[in-house]
Amino acid sequence: MSTREYIISMMARWKTADVELLEAALYGLEHKRNEIEQRMAQLQRQLGVRGGRSTAKASGRNEAGELTGKKRTLGAAARRRIAAAQRKRWAEARKAKGEAPSATRGGTKRKMSAAARKRIGEATRKRWAEFRAKKAATAQKTSAARNRVGRKSTIQAKRFLKAASVRRAAKQAS
Repeated sequence: MSTREYIISMMARWKTADVELLEAALYGLEHKRNEIEQRMAQLQRQLGVRGGRSTAKASGRNEAGELTGKKRTLGAAARRRIAAAQRKRWAEARKAKGEAPSATRGGTKRKMSAAARKRIGEATRKRWAEFRAKKAATAQKTSAARNRVGRKSTIQAKRFLKAASVRRAAKQAS
């Protein structure tokens, strides 16, 4: 038997061994799945009897275990009861903690004085004026640089400004 024939026969054996191994693994996993499904069915039967209704209906599934597509919703009265109970629990928790009720729950709302409102407004107007002035100065420099470059692109104008500032800094340093 030549080396080539030997390799081919070994490859054929490996393929059948792999297939047999995979089939055995599949059989074992199917067996485990069946056991798990039986245990689940037993638990569902126990829960269904104790709860007074079948677990299939409670979970939105039919007897075969398929989804029915029906969604259980709470009625308006039930939602109101739940909300009231939650508000009561929060009130008790706040009371135990010693917190005062907040403005949204009927407490007094803080008011800003007219002088404070005026100061904040003036400071805001001042910041915006500085911002607009800075923006206008940058636009003016860019347009002047664009004129020097000869109406070329904004990128070239910015490069020109950068080079000019570098030259100016070098001149001041020396």
